[in-house]
Amino acid sequence: MRRRYLYQKELINEVVLTILNQSSGRLIQERADTSLVNTYLRAELGNNGIDLGWEYAVVDRKGRVVCKTKGYDV
Repeated sequence: MRRRYLYQKELINEVVLTILNQSSGRLIQERADTSLVNTYLRAELGNNGIDLGWEYAVVDRKGRVVCKTKGYDV
């Protein structure tokens, strides 16, 4: 179980680093797509057996909200 967790953690780290490297020249407002974020989060949480309500916000480097779900409260 631990080995699987570490493997999945490393995969996530690689994906995040790739995304950061590829998109570092674009503003977060250009990269944030609420519908895609919702789709990816729902799929990944569901794949890991997590079925509960959640809210999120995407913020820029200064902490300003770029996009958020309807129920997210800053």
